[in-house]
Amino acid sequence: MGGEQLKAAKLDERGMAGDRWFAVRDAEGFLASGKVTRRFRRRDEVVDFQARTEGFSVEVSGNGQRWLAGSELLDSHLSERMGPPVQVLPEADVPHQDGGQVSLIGTATLVWCAERWGVDADPRRLRVNLVIETSKPFVEE
Repeated sequence: MGGEQLKAAKLDERGMAGDRWFAVRDAEGFLASGKVTRRFRRRDEVVDFQARTEGFSVEVSGNGQRWLAGSELLDSHLSERMGPPVQVLPEADVPHQDGGQVSLIGTATLVWCAERWGVDADPRRLRVNLVIETSKPFVEE
């Protein structure tokens, strides 16, 4: 989802504490994302929603409404917006994480990519954990 702005974050063995414990999953088991891979299906609407983790609870907001993950009302609303039936489910046998536990990108790198390649450099499409404010491209490397 669109994520949340934090002043600080705790890290644990999974990466950012609470990050990606839940995901929007369709009936075929694909996770909603801004990209298409063997595990993800592009569902651009997913980034219109914000998710906030408090302990083991996740609150989702969008369109002026709020739901808790696991709510049938949330699943119904997301399904209506995305087309196929989807559910917000906790991580089970397959991790919701990509390859690494923590990934980050700098704002200057996003600007560079947008200018260089004329692409939509929205960090939500890249599924990074952290977006940091930078003045030079690629300093995060």
